[in-house]
Amino acid sequence: MRSTPTRLPAGVPAPWPQRWLARHRRGMDLLVVGLVLAYNQLVLPLAAFGSRSDFWMLQAASVCLCLAYPLRRRHPLAVFAVMVLAACVQPLISPHAAFLPADLMLLLIVRHLAATSRWTTSLPCAVVVIAWVPLACAPMIRTGEARLSLPGLLIVAVAWAWTWGVLARTRKNYVAALTESAEHSLREQEARHRADVLDERARIAREIHDGVGHVLTRLLLMVKALQVTHRDEPGVVADLATLDSDLDEALDSMRRSVHALSEEGEELATSLNLLGSRCGIDSVS
Repeated sequence: MRSTPTRLPAGVPAPWPQRWLARHRRGMDLLVVGLVLAYNQLVLPLAAFGSRSDFWMLQAASVCLCLAYPLRRRHPLAVFAVMVLAACVQPLISPHAAFLPADLMLLLIVRHLAATSRWTTSLPCAVVVIAWVPLACAPMIRTGEARLSLPGLLIVAVAWAWTWGVLARTRKNYVAALTESAEHSLREQEARHRADVLDERARIAREIHDGVGHVLTRLLLMVKALQVTHRDEPGVVADLATLDSDLDEALDSMRRSVHALSEEGEELATSLNLLGSRCGIDSVS
């Protein structure tokens, strides 16, 4: 099962820290693992009590627990299982090493699962870690190396890590929902604006056809009538023929303009209907 972290929609810039961590996440993983392993080296010789075999077995368990963490994005549940298994092996190696600094990586994997997976997946994993805490601390409490308050503090830390991840996931989902709602509103406004443009084009085409077209047609009919009544006057006939040609050309130009507006209106209506279907708006006739 591969984790699917929630992302912001395209076109929405993420905050600067989030962008920087996204670009350097591999380096940050290695830095965290290196720091934990370095601190773990200071405690490991004391936990092994001078036993070389215990030291190297604990070292192997700690390295396995830490190095599995950077692989969590591809195989989160498998990495979690490996880390828990490595943590459970520690008390079997040495009761004094039931809890090591490397085990803090379990808090990080719990937080990661809560931030990238549903609670039905992350909560059982957190419960597993919580159940591991008293089992790991029991040998140290029996030998007096730890107080009874230690398991309680660790359980609170696990619960806090899980809550932190859930809150981060909830915030990302909330921001994504708000952004999607804003984009939907913008698409709806654009669709309504195009509908207004389509209505305006249709109004202009009707006015040209009903107003200018009728005037030009009447003038053309009048010119043709004058050509008949003044056919015996060559000068007037020539002038009327020129006027007739100009009126024909103007009428044809007007018809082409109306036809162009109608075609553009049809194309706009088609695109508007497609956009409106995505936004949930009724089709424009």
